[in-house]
Amino acid sequence: MKEFLKPYVLKLTLMVNVVFLIWHITLLAVFAEQQIWFMAGFNIFSVCIYSWTLHLLRHHETRGVIRMMYIELMLHMIVSVVCMGRYFGFLEYAFGILPIIMFDDYIAEKDRKQRSSIIMVLSVVVCYLGLSIWTVLEAPLYHFSSDTMGVVFRIANGTATVTMVGVYFLMFTHMVLGFEKELIRDASYDNLTGLANRRVFYEHREQLQKVENYCVFMLDVDNFKSINDTYGHDFGDKVLETMGELLEEWKHECDKLLALRWGGEEFVVIYCDPKLSREEKIIKMELLRRRVEQETVMVSGREMHFTVTIGASSEGEDDDVDALIALADSRMYFGKRQGKNRLIYTHDEWRKML
Repeated sequence: MKEFLKPYVLKLTLMVNVVFLIWHITLLAVFAEQQIWFMAGFNIFSVCIYSWTLHLLRHHETRGVIRMMYIELMLHMIVSVVCMGRYFGFLEYAFGILPIIMFDDYIAEKDRKQRSSIIMVLSVVVCYLGLSIWTVLEAPLYHFSSDTMGVVFRIANGTATVTMVGVYFLMFTHMVLGFEKELIRDASYDNLTGLANRRVFYEHREQLQKVENYCVFMLDVDNFKSINDTYGHDFGDKVLETMGELLEEWKHECDKLLALRWGGEEFVVIYCDPKLSREEKIIKMELLRRRVEQETVMVSGREMHFTVTIGASSEGEDDDVDALIALADSRMYFGKRQGKNRLIYTHDEWRKML
């Protein structure tokens, strides 16, 4: 089960368990007052079951609790219908058991065959049909002296069944929404560095076109192929992870900064803070370049340093953000040819170097 679901599932299962415990204590009192001792004794068994499941939930044994709820509800449905008949609403428990089986099947281990869940569903169907036929052919073993009590039971059991279905419907809805968020995040963020990817850039592209005085920086890790060839891909991955961590730290220190993993060992930073001039943004990125230069990467007791080359462009040089990225990329590659580990940022500087 996904980590983000565990607290929610535990909380809802605990809530359902407490409601069931209170309900069976109430049934125990009612049957004892009516002197239907067999049903009172059976509800003592149910109270013990739900008291034990509360203990299991403290140890996060959610699936074990769900299995015990399924068994208890099945037994309670069979015994109650045989003893009291269909009129009291216990047969409707079958509709509340089905979402429990679905949920049990979901939180089961991935390699578990679905044979057991199919058997559980079939057992509910067989019990429902069998008990329906029983109530037609046979009279119940016990009778209540008050018709009002039967109506109360029917309403209470119907409410309990609808509530149970509703709770698990909410649980499945929460799962779907959670998985949708995870899919969006997986599609929008790089798993290795944790940074946003090009998808996020294209989602914000139209907004960026309206921003004034923003700067674009293309960062490329120097000698990355050599790092992989010399130290191994674990070192290469660690370098990219470290670069992602440094950019995340930089985002917290700088306002309105979008950091992206553009692809491979390339990163894009779009700096939109209107309070800072172009020169101030470039100075901050130069400080980041020096910060990278001082960083140590360690894998399996071996350590190394790495550097980045940065190309910069600014909003005043072109109206299109894609053109600015291409310009920053060109300047970055020019910086590579000039010796790497540097920041190239103006046409004048570029021409001077040419």
